[in-house]
Amino acid sequence: MKAGRPGMVTAGAVLAFVWGGLGILWSIIALFAGSVPSAASSAVCDSNSVYYDSGHRMPATR
Repeated sequence: MKAGRPGMVTAGAVLAFVWGGLGILWSIIALFAGSVPSAASSAVCDSNSVYYDSGHRMPATR
């Protein structure tokens, strides 16, 4: 059985690889973009160097 257009299967395979690669790339970027605010908030909120108005250093409580 012969296909009507011989290049259509190849074009479909190339498009599938391109879209799959772009999907993986965007998911990695999204994971990185989501981890940046998480890391920043952890660095700020879990820090032991929080200064209050009293002028001396208070220990962090959990």
